[in-house]
Amino acid sequence: MNLNLKQKLFGSKLKKIVWSVVLFTAILCAAFIRIVPDYSTSRGFAVVSLPDYNKYKQGYCLKEDRILSKEERFKRGILDTLDRSVLFYAAITDRCYYVYDNEACNYGNGEFAVKVGFYETDKFNNDDWLEVLSKEYEIEKRKNQDAWLLYRNIFVEKFQMKPVNIAERLKINLAEGFAGFDMPVIEYKGLNKYLLYLDKSFILYDDFKFSAILVRVPEGYTPKDLLDRRQYYEREIQTRSYSEDDFKIDTCGNSDFKIYKNNAEEIADRLVREDLFKGG
Repeated sequence: MNLNLKQKLFGSKLKKIVWSVVLFTAILCAAFIRIVPDYSTSRGFAVVSLPDYNKYKQGYCLKEDRILSKEERFKRGILDTLDRSVLFYAAITDRCYYVYDNEACNYGNGEFAVKVGFYETDKFNNDDWLEVLSKEYEIEKRKNQDAWLLYRNIFVEKFQMKPVNIAERLKINLAEGFAGFDMPVIEYKGLNKYLLYLDKSFILYDDFKFSAILVRVPEGYTPKDLLDRRQYYEREIQTRSYSEDDFKIDTCGNSDFKIYKNNAEEIADRLVREDLFKGG
């Protein structure tokens, strides 16, 4: 038997063996292995055995071998989203100032800088926030304050907002399908922008999804802009519609928010360089 014929015969046999092994492995995987959502990592899924898959379908958090209550699952998912959001915005703010050395990043990042995070104040509540902020806006404008410092002066200097533990304050209302805070929580997200979280800032859905109704308060907003945001907030509460800010929650209470510790800085750097100040 010549060499070429041997190579063809044995090469053909080897290919058949390899394909047989691959096919057998695929059959085993199809029979005994399944993929389930796992939003605790950036890949978004976990490979599990068939018995674990059956437990997952019953609602088990496989890592803890128990079924989380509906309230706990929603609470974990919302807090996970908020915690990673702050991580992301802190990275954006730091990167923005490093790249641009710009006042728009965080009030110049000097003595006026505000740490990205969650804060509280007793100067307004879930019902009168619009009236209070509109009044304070007019007072600050009469002082001829620079627009880029106006809400900082209100929240930081006048109201002396203080850091708050949102895990202790978040309330889940399963009966009405909302989550939020008894007193407003202020998030400073960098870039001279604030968010207000109120008593119904999160809409809860039956399929363990939730929407965030964001009341934005960036520097430059007028009382009319704030009124528009309140009307938006009230409209979303009434319609309970899905929005661009929808999130899924896995059985362990992890959110599918796409920012993680291992990619926050990379995504922030790309966003700052490519999108944040185009043409600037």
